[in-house]
Amino acid sequence: MIVVSDLSEKFRLQTARVCKCSPFGAYIESYMNSYGDRRYSFVEFWLHFENDRPDSAFCRYYDTLIFCGESSIEAEDFMRMLSPQTLLCSASCGFSFDGMEKHSGELMQLTNKSTVSDTLPDDFKAAELTGDMYSLKEVYSLLCSSFSRNNESDFETFFIDNSHKIRHSAAQMYAVYDESGSIASTLSVSALSSSAAVIGSIATRDDLRRNGIAGAMLTHISQRIESNGKEVFLMRRENIELYEKCGFSVVGAWEEWEKR
Repeated sequence: MIVVSDLSEKFRLQTARVCKCSPFGAYIESYMNSYGDRRYSFVEFWLHFENDRPDSAFCRYYDTLIFCGESSIEAEDFMRMLSPQTLLCSASCGFSFDGMEKHSGELMQLTNKSTVSDTLPDDFKAAELTGDMYSLKEVYSLLCSSFSRNNESDFETFFIDNSHKIRHSAAQMYAVYDESGSIASTLSVSALSSSAAVIGSIATRDDLRRNGIAGAMLTHISQRIESNGKEVFLMRRENIELYEKCGFSVVGAWEEWEKR
């Protein structure tokens, strides 16, 4: 049986149990903590029950669907019926969707002590961002240039989502500033729940790469999150060795399905 959220505290607690210590669950909980207090047209939550026990959770955020928990034929059929543009889940679910293209990568978790220093080079300072428009605009420009994206017009969507989640303690954004006060590097915690966190985008200006800035920031932030009792995850396709040096180990794989 699949049940839609009734905005009750019971539903939230059941969702938290299903999503505990999972990167996919962290995404679902982060959206629930940001938007789950009232009904919005662009976000919705469901739980799948087996023998009166919730065993999986779903979150739709605009055209993206996130799944966490035990896979089942009913869950797979339900996601097909929703027909999302994008679906994120664990590769261990074994789902298959006609008309959608699958991308996958390594799911990594902080399990070891980093061999990378968490100290920034001289003249660089790190700060946690409050979600204001000016700093997020500078971060967004750095992300676009670092990942060869030419979509500066999408900043409004980026700003609204991130600033809202930051205000609700469901995400975090960090920046390293050079001596002139410009952002040299940035790191986002794209999902944050009571039991887990997912490190999202990490980017450094072209002229400052290979200076140990990103590694120091990743090591410092991930270890600080872990010290607060949360599991820390990454979803990556490349540079696996770099993250291993920062204490992360491959623990599985993620899948993202997109409509062709």
